[in-house]
Amino acid sequence: MSTAAAVILWTGATFYAIFGGADFGGGFWDLFAGNPEKGERPRMAIQRSLTPVWEANHVWLIFILVVLWTAFPDVFSAIFTTLYVPLVLAVLGIVLRGSGFAFRKSVEGLRERRAAGATFALSSIVTPFFMGTVVGAIAAGNVPAAGHGDAFSTWLQPLPLFIGAMFVATSAYLAAVFLVGDTRRVGDHEMELYFEKRALAAGAVADGKKSPPKPKYYKSVKIGDNFYAPMKVTVKPYTKVTWRWPSLESGGGDTHDLDFDVLGVGSQDALRKRAKQHAQKDGNDYPSAASKSDPD
Repeated sequence: MSTAAAVILWTGATFYAIFGGADFGGGFWDLFAGNPEKGERPRMAIQRSLTPVWEANHVWLIFILVVLWTAFPDVFSAIFTTLYVPLVLAVLGIVLRGSGFAFRKSVEGLRERRAAGATFALSSIVTPFFMGTVVGAIAAGNVPAAGHGDAFSTWLQPLPLFIGAMFVATSAYLAAVFLVGDTRRVGDHEMELYFEKRALAAGAVADGKKSPPKPKYYKSVKIGDNFYAPMKVTVKPYTKVTWRWPSLESGGGDTHDLDFDVLGVGSQDALRKRAKQHAQKDGNDYPSAASKSDPD
């Protein structure tokens, strides 16, 4: 039963990482779209893409919390009594982000609209960053089994902060990939190329190297009497994530593995191919610039 709940929990987390991450990434590109005149078209594309789904995406977060609280109350208690500072900041970011997105088109006055837009964009960076620090703190084994760990030193460390930054970069990459598809569907060639370039840049930053780094292995961390978190996670950049956890029925002697293909090599290769086609069609030198940032 615990294994089934863990699979359901991981499935919900995967969907939220993809769709919620793309949601946050839209705010990232909104922030860096430039001045009102230069950034008008990218922001319109982001607005058009997010409007139908931005509220629904966070249903996955509610689903994750309910499953975690119901199936693994000891884990829920340990995490929330230790990492309540970044969790509260992430929740605050979600609230401010939703308010900014909802009101920036309805409030009167240029200054008020700009304030709402800035709130939306900045919160889109703050929220995934603090979510990433929570995941990083758990992965680093900084959450005591009994909970009530230090409110700051558990996540103000290199690994949690690095994971937070990677959450932001990955969200930007996911959003750019989705926006490439959206702009292609509406036939906006200029915006399609605009977001293709940013997808390549974000993908290179999220990778951090031209060649894929070696897989990272995180040991399991025991929380409570019979549950291990975050299990043993093997991360192969741009390929897949393997999640391993002990079989509770066998006393932890056996393990279960699940592999998840993630947006990565295939998406990056497709984007490079499209960028090269556009560059050759337009007669510019973008292919050489793209090849320099090739993470492969």
